[in-house]
Amino acid sequence: MGYLKLIMSQGNKNAELEMEAATDNHKQTAIERLMRFFGVREIEQAAAVEVKIPTIAPIQQTPITLPASDRPAERASTSGGPQFEGASEPDKPGKPPLIGSDRTLQMPIGERIGGDKPDWYETGIKLKDGVPHYRLRYWCKNQACRDKGTDYIPPDQMIVNCRKCGTAHTVRPAAPKGERDNYGNFFIADQLVDPGER
Repeated sequence: MGYLKLIMSQGNKNAELEMEAATDNHKQTAIERLMRFFGVREIEQAAAVEVKIPTIAPIQQTPITLPASDRPAERASTSGGPQFEGASEPDKPGKPPLIGSDRTLQMPIGERIGGDKPDWYETGIKLKDGVPHYRLRYWCKNQACRDKGTDYIPPDQMIVNCRKCGTAHTVRPAAPKGERDNYGNFFIADQLVDPGER
C-alpha cells in the first residue's frame, strides 16, 4: 500500500492522478492507462535471459610456513617498535584542530597590532600644535564628484574644500550649542558656498 501522484502533460493534453492506499497492481494499471491516454503503446517486455554463473571450486586452505626472516616476531624486533597480534597498519592521522579553536592566554594578533584607539577617535577633538581641531563630516554637492569624508578643523573655520574636486562648502554646527551629534561630529559641511561669500 502506498501513495501515488502523477501529473503529465503533452501538448494540449493534461492529466493528473492521485491515489492513496494503492497496491502495486493498482499503480501499474493506472500508469499503463495514463500512458495509453497519451498514445504510448504497451511496451513489449523482453524475454528473460538466463545467465549462467560458473561455479567456483572451494579454495583449499593449506598452512603456509614462512622463512625465518619473514616471521612476525622477528620483524617486530627489526622494525624497532612493538607489534601486537592482530595489529594492522597504523591509523590515519585525525583532522588537525581548527585554527584558534584552542584556548590560550595570549592576546589575539589583531589586538596586539592594532593597539588602543587614540583619544581623538573617541572625543572627536585633535590637538594640532596645541590648537584643538574638531571633527567635521562633509558631503560634496558637486554632481561630478559626490565625495564624502571626515576632517578636523579649528572652530573659527567657516569654509571647507572637497579633497577630490576642491569645491567649497559652508561649515555649520552639527548640533545646537556646539555639541556633538549622534555620530560624533561637531561640524557638518553639506551646502555649496554662495559666490558672494568668498
